[in-house]
Amino acid sequence: MKIHSTLAVAAVLILATSCSAGTSGIFASIEREQKVVSLGGISKTATVTSMAELTSVSPHLYFATGGRSLFIRSAGTVPWNKTTVDGKPQVIAVGSTGGPAGAHPVETIFAVAANGDGSGATLYKYDQASGLWPSVPGLGGDTPSGLVPIRTSDGYTNDELLLVTYVGSPPSYQNVYVINNSGVLGPSINLASGLGSLSANVTSAVFTGVTYYFASESYLWSSDGTTANKVATSGGAIHGYKGLLYFGGTLYLSTISKDSSGGGLYSATLPSLSFTGIGGSSNNESVKSSSGSPVSFAQFLFNTTNNSIWVATGATTLTEGTGYMEFTPGSSTLQTTPNTDSNNYNSTVLPNSAVGVLFADHESTTSPNYFLGTFSQGLWGWSNRTWIQQ
Repeated sequence: MKIHSTLAVAAVLILATSCSAGTSGIFASIEREQKVVSLGGISKTATVTSMAELTSVSPHLYFATGGRSLFIRSAGTVPWNKTTVDGKPQVIAVGSTGGPAGAHPVETIFAVAANGDGSGATLYKYDQASGLWPSVPGLGGDTPSGLVPIRTSDGYTNDELLLVTYVGSPPSYQNVYVINNSGVLGPSINLASGLGSLSANVTSAVFTGVTYYFASESYLWSSDGTTANKVATSGGAIHGYKGLLYFGGTLYLSTISKDSSGGGLYSATLPSLSFTGIGGSSNNESVKSSSGSPVSFAQFLFNTTNNSIWVATGATTLTEGTGYMEFTPGSSTLQTTPNTDSNNYNSTVLPNSAVGVLFADHESTTSPNYFLGTFSQGLWGWSNRTWIQQ
């Protein structure tokens, strides 16, 4: 198995981060009076799997994959427009490299798109001048499975992407690539001798400035950009690796639900990988969906607005969850009812939704717009303390 990479030197990123809800007092009464607004363009029942932002144009452009389609819109209250990539109707993932405008000389949008039956998946790069999507060579015949933003130490942006490829059916995940902050797909890097394949697709990745960490459900991996190794963890019954966040010298890890036990939230101060549980125990069996199903934890984002960490949730079937939750960096207490500025969160479907995408834009460095991509409940954006269905 291989990783392919070109180490980034500077890291000022692009992806994003956080929010939480749950209101009391005057905000509770305000919330009950709020109406849910929709911008239109993306189905209200779509499953949203990825988002990206192009900041080198004004207004910024947003990209989102929903229901296996690609949607684009300008910043502001304008509808989303459905499009295709090189004529292919299925768009599996979209992502960006290069960080906010001015951070690096090149900012690039990438997508993985396939034929209607899922065959012929190919990596593409967006050409800003023409609006076309030329394909990207260099995968050696492997099939790309998706794009994973590599978060850096601010906890909410990324300027690199992780690309995983597979061979065969069922898929055997063989190679990992890093698309660097100049939008260049680097050469592949071998996994340590004898480690075989990933065993599962990669779901999250971070870069500490020295080391890459990425999760593939069965294992946690690390790489110096030359070799990848399985990471030995300790400190609890950790299983089903899912989400990663690196912030303040601490590596945060989330896991999915197994059997009747809930997913777990953990933290470890690097370079030690001895993890301790967040939320009172290694597994959060007390966190249940509205039907009583144990909840899995997924992607993280750092919320720069209220200095908290958000974590997405979903039940075993991914048809329900508990929206997103939050905790303070360094705290062992998980707030199962988010405590944010939102004035209509509880009036939406979000508290009972499974969330797969957490995203914050770069329209403002002090008060970003936040987005939640859900399973079967569409895309939601947070602006001016109100959640709006996209």
